[in-house]
Amino acid sequence: MNIQGLDLSDDFVRRMRNWARAAAGGWVSPVCAMDYGTRIDGGYREAVMPTLEGEATDTERALSLVGMRYQQAVRQFWSYEGRTWRWHGMHRQVNHETFRGWVEKGHDELLVVLHRHAEAHRHRAQANARAAIGIRLNAA
Repeated sequence: MNIQGLDLSDDFVRRMRNWARAAAGGWVSPVCAMDYGTRIDGGYREAVMPTLEGEATDTERALSLVGMRYQQAVRQFWSYEGRTWRWHGMHRQVNHETFRGWVEKGHDELLVVLHRHAEAHRHRAQANARAAIGIRLNAA
């Protein structure tokens, strides 16, 4: 997906929009995709996209491990998504190309941290599964 000239995966964009919604206080309890009976005419409307709290928390934790300059740039970029690079640069009092470089570097660092956390989680899950199998075999 192309967001302001950045080539980002759809999953990453969805994750960051979810994080930004949560960071702005947009926690929404999960709902079904269609919310029936909410219109006066008894029809349906699309439900509000729920915020994935666990993913937002994981993203926040990972983002806190990114270098401060890059972390702040990524936070600003996603919190004010759609603003121009010039607007972001002026807001931070730097050249817009410098700000863009910080966002790109921040995204790179964030992806590394997220990947490292996902790998650690997979290893723990595999170890837990092996331990559960061992417990069942010993009990038999």
